Amino acid sequence: ILIETYRGLAQAYHQNAIFRSVAVNPARSRVTLTPEQQFSEAEELYKKVVAHYQSTFRRPGDEATSLRSLADFYNDTGKFDKAEQQLKSVIQIYKKDDPSSQEVLRAIKELAEFYRKRERYQDAARTYNELIDLQEGPLYETLDEEGIQKLARDYGDLAQMYSALKDKVRSEA
Repeated sequence: ILIETYRGLAQAYHQNAIFRSVAVNPARSRVTLTPEQQFSEAEELYKKVVAHYQSTFRRPGDEATSLRSLADFYNDTGKFDKAEQQLKSVIQIYKKDDPSSQEVLRAIKELAEFYRKRERYQDAARTYNELIDLQEGPLYETLDEEGIQKLARDYGDLAQMYSALKDKVRSEA
């Protein structure tokens, strides 16, 4: 209960700080903390949640979810290096549990999209290739129609990364 309370409070601070940071004329509030102070409080609470899951050895999904929340927080606050590290940690957690799971695919796709949004096209292309290698390798026999469609979209996304890198040959391939 305590950890879920921390998570909820962290999310509340996080979302309120975002709102207060971008609102032109925010409504009066009883919250006396500045957006910067709320971001700081949110970060500390997110870290407590992650630390809890790292120390209790519960399901990998619990720790990964906490790390994703922390990555979102870092992304929203412009701490992109820290966000990247959290996303990579999510991948490692899922790979350790089951290297060819759907969770691994989702986490790798999330990292690829992170790179794409940061215009780090070389990193995005490398990550999309890793994703496609998993889909065409150990997971290929288990892909259903939706999985095949995701694979096709990932190839399209990879082509866009090569196009952004001005690599016409790979983009067209």
